[in-house]
This record gives sequence, C-alpha cells and structure tokens, in this order.
Amino acid sequence: MLEAKRVGRRKVLQWAAAGIAISAENALPRLGHAAAAFLPSGQEDWSQRVIDSNFKRFPDAKKFGGWGYPQGLFLIAQFIVYRRTKDRKLLDYIVGFVDSHFDASGNLDQPIESLDNMLGAHLLVMLYEETREQRYKVAADKFRQRFDTYPRTSDGGFWHGNRPERAFQLWLDGNYMAVPFLLRYGRAFGDAKYVNAETVKRCLFIIDI
Repeated sequence: MLEAKRVGRRKVLQWAAAGIAISAENALPRLGHAAAAFLPSGQEDWSQRVIDSNFKRFPDAKKFGGWGYPQGLFLIAQFIVYRRTKDRKLLDYIVGFVDSHFDASGNLDQPIESLDNMLGAHLLVMLYEETREQRYKVAADKFRQRFDTYPRTSDGGFWHGNRPERAFQLWLDGNYMAVPFLLRYGRAFGDAKYVNAETVKRCLFIIDI
C-alpha cells in the first residue's frame, strides 16, 4: 500500500513537472516581450542606469570578464532592456562579449564542465533570434549537445560541476543554470521533446531530494 502511494505521488509530481515545463517553454517569449515593453511612466529607469554604470567600468565588452553566470545574467537583462529601448549600443556590446569567447566553429574558449557555464548560453539563442546569424545557433548547439555527455549520477542527475569537489552533487542552483536554457533552446530549434523530458527529470530530482 505504501509503495502504491509512493508511485501515485510520483506520477502526480511527474504530471505537475511536465505542466511546468510546457508552461515555461510557452511563456518564455511572452515574458521577455512583456518585460522589455514595461516601464511605468515617470519612473527612474534604473535598469538603464545600471547598464550605463557598467559601460563606464567596462567600455570594452571583451574586458567584461570570462564566460560565467554573472556576466551571462547581466547581459540577458541588458538584452531585455535593448528590446525596450532599441538602443543598438546595448546589442552591440552583447555581440562583442559573446564573439570574444567563441571561435568560428562555435567553440567556447573554455571547456563546458559546469552547469554554471550553461546560463550564458541564453545569449546565443537570443542573438540568433535577433540577428539570424547561423554562428549563434552553431554555438548554442554545442551547449545542447554537451548535455548528452555531461556527467550524471547513477539516477541521471547532472553533477553541478565536472571536478572532484562538485562530483555527484545535485544543486537546486544547477536547475536555474541549465533548465531555462534548455527550454529556450527547445522552443527556438524544435527540440522540445528532449528538453521537456529533461526538465521533468530535473524537477523530480529536486522534489525527491
């Protein structure tokens, strides 16, 4: 009886996780466009102020830093501001940063050995959708393909990082780094079957923990 209840509970959770995955996939473009369009009249544009401050500190996008989640998160937000303001300078800065970290074959300038590396890959999909330049899709494909060989635990969970101090560790933070990129990639490039199934697994792992 107890085992039957556990199976039933897990099935319900699986359905719920699937619903979250599908809802998130469909909501990504709507949320991005809504955020890009919204600034209450008369309010200080703090997002633009933050970007201006960063321009003063790092006027050269190539010197903004390595390929990491802090830079990725900042530039994802900057892209949303660009969608609102249509200020080409914001987009050019993102392009300059991304291009400085990839070669002509779409290879990142460092191995993809941590889920933290995945967050910035949103920028590749965003730039492809904005510019339709194939090189950004090629680079995004590399990140998607890395999930096929990325280290996992025996039950399929992604290690947070492929190094001794992160081996076999499952972090909630890892879901934040990896799953939204997968959903965005799947929506953009028709890979929804895999990414939705993977997203369900990631949600169930965290629920079970």
